[in-house]
Amino acid sequence: MRNLRRNLASDTTTIVDDPTLASAVLDVSQASSSSTLLAISRSGQPIEYRVTYSVRFSLMVGNAVLIEPQTIALTRTYNYNIADAAGNEETEQALGNAMETDIAQLIVFRIQAAARNAMPPAVAPMPAKATVSAPAIATTSSSH
Repeated sequence: MRNLRRNLASDTTTIVDDPTLASAVLDVSQASSSSTLLAISRSGQPIEYRVTYSVRFSLMVGNAVLIEPQTIALTRTYNYNIADAAGNEETEQALGNAMETDIAQLIVFRIQAAARNAMPPAVAPMPAKATVSAPAIATTSSSH
């Protein structure tokens, strides 16, 4: 998830590839997308699809679990145009990219909230080094 790496990098956070150098480890254990047929016309032609993108992640700081493993999933629907197969594929790809961006932001928001809740109010945050372990995106398709 390149969007997640980009969203996490800041003046106070450095992304490292070696978990032994990190003060926090974000583990993205699963990322997947799927497409499901929602509706067909009277003649049996597909007319609407749902695209789903989901990510399962957790966050460790030292030996403490700051964010328990959890899944964020987003869905979008689009109208299928039987005469424009390339356009349908582009639409599905654009929706997937937009959902990946949205999920990356949601993960960053959850990390920020967890960090605020875990930090005593009088302590100023120190620059952090983090690692992101993420699998390649698994894509599944049903009813295509």
